[in-house]
Amino acid sequence: MKLTEKFTKNRYTVLWPVLIFIILVAVCLGVYGKRLRHDEMTLLQGRVVSAADIYGAKIEERLKTIEGQMELVIWQIQEKQLDAEDAVSSLLGLDGVSDAGIVNALGVGLTVRQEDINLPALGFSGTVKRESATFFYSEDGQLYIMKPILENGAVNTAVFVQYDAEVLYRQLEAYTFDDNAWVVLQDTDGNIICSLGGDNIDYLQAGSNFMDTLSVAGGRASAVRNGLQRQRSAGAQVIFPDGDSRYVAYHHMKNNGWAVLLGVDDAYFAEQISHYSGTIRHLVLSLAGCMVVFMGVVIFLQVMYNHYGRRKSAGLQHLAETDQLTGLYNKVTTERKIKEYFAENPDSQSLLFVLDIDNFKKINDTMGHAFGDEVLRSLGQQIGLNFRATDIIGRIGGDEFMIFLKGIEEPETIRKEAKKIENFFKGFQAGEYVKYAATASIGVAIFPQEGADFETLYKAADQGLYKAKKRGKNQLAFYRDEWVQELSDTK
Repeated sequence: MKLTEKFTKNRYTVLWPVLIFIILVAVCLGVYGKRLRHDEMTLLQGRVVSAADIYGAKIEERLKTIEGQMELVIWQIQEKQLDAEDAVSSLLGLDGVSDAGIVNALGVGLTVRQEDINLPALGFSGTVKRESATFFYSEDGQLYIMKPILENGAVNTAVFVQYDAEVLYRQLEAYTFDDNAWVVLQDTDGNIICSLGGDNIDYLQAGSNFMDTLSVAGGRASAVRNGLQRQRSAGAQVIFPDGDSRYVAYHHMKNNGWAVLLGVDDAYFAEQISHYSGTIRHLVLSLAGCMVVFMGVVIFLQVMYNHYGRRKSAGLQHLAETDQLTGLYNKVTTERKIKEYFAENPDSQSLLFVLDIDNFKKINDTMGHAFGDEVLRSLGQQIGLNFRATDIIGRIGGDEFMIFLKGIEEPETIRKEAKKIENFFKGFQAGEYVKYAATASIGVAIFPQEGADFETLYKAADQGLYKAKKRGKNQLAFYRDEWVQELSDTK
C-alpha cells in the first residue's frame, strides 16, 4: 500500500509541472496570436493609408500641371510675349480644360469665346487669392481654377480655366481593394466632387457633404474629421449611419485644401488575416487537447520542436525566395513559379511583362546609389497595388522587373492590363524629399501563342522591350506589333 501511494505521489509530482508548463505555453501562444493579429491589422491599415496618399499625390500632380500652364500664360501676358486672348486660348488644348478666360478679383469677366462668365452667380464667394490659386467647385458641378495677374502687388484680374472633374475621377481608378473599398474626393468644405465604388451609397454621391456624414457617424469618425480639419493624413475606424464599418484613410492636399478619402470594408481585413487566426487557433486547441489526453513531456516537446522547425524552414524559404531590396520575388523564384504555372495550366492564356527603368545608370550617377535603391524599393512597394495577389511579380536584375499575369483570356482584358501598367509609370514617383518621376520601357509577350515555355516567352517579351527602347523609351511594345491592331479590332 505504501509503495502504491509513493508511486501515485511521484506520478502527480511529475504531472503538475508538465500541466502547468502546457498551460503557460497555451497562454503564451494565445497572447502571441493576439499580437500577431494586431501587427497584421496595423500593416494592412498602413497599406490603406499609403494608397490614399498615392491617390492624393496623383490628383495634386494633375492640378499642379494645370497651375504651371496658367502661370506661363500669365507671364506671357505680363511680358507681352503674346496677346492676352491668344495666350489664354492656349489653355483650351490641355486635357480636362473645357473653357478659359479672364475675370476680375470677384470672378466676373469674359471667356476666350467672348462670352460672359459670372462665378458669383454660380456660388463663388470672396475674391481671388493673391498668393496662390483659387479653387471653386460650382453648384452645377463644374470646377474652376483661378490664378491672379498681379499689378503693383494687387489682384485686379485673373486667368481662369473650367476643368472637367471627370479627369480627376480617372485618377481614382489606379488602385483597388477588390470590391471592398470606395474612394472619395472632397473640396475644402467637405462637398464630394467625385467618388468611385460608392454607386449605391447615398452619402457618397457627388454634391453630398462628407464632413456632415462624419459628424453623425460612430467609431472614430471624429478623429477623421479632426484630422481633415487640421490638414493631416492618417486613418481611423468609422461606423457610418447605415451601419457600415470601414477603415477610412485620408490624404489632405496642400495646394488647394481638398482631401482624398479611402474607405475599406472590415471584410477585407478579416479575409487577409483569417489564415493567421486559423493557425493560432489550431495550435491553442491542440495544446488544450494535450492537457486532456496528456501524452507525455517527450511527445509534447517533440511537437513543439517540429512546429519550431516548420516556422524556421518557412522563414528561411521566404528569405531564399525574396529580393531583399524590393520585397518582390527574386529571379530564381520568379522563373520557378512561372514554370510551375505553365506545367499546371498549359492552355491558359497569360501575359508576361518585362520592364527596365529608363536611364537607371544616370539616376545612380547623378543622384547616388542610395537614391537609385530608393527608386527600386518604391517601385517594388507600389507596383504590387496594381495587380492581383495571385500574379507573379519579381525583380530579375539590377533595374529589370518581370510581371506575369495569369489567366488573361479576353482581348479587352489584355488591352486593359497593358494600359494599366503604362498609366502606372505616368504617375510613378520615388524619393521621400526629392521626388523623381521614373519611367520605364516595357515589353509584352502572350502565352502560349508566343512561347509555350519560359525561355521562349521571355525572349519574346525581351524583344518587345528592345522595341520600346529603340522607339524612344517610356513606352510599351508587344512582341508582335500585329497585336496592337488585333486588340483595336476587338473593341
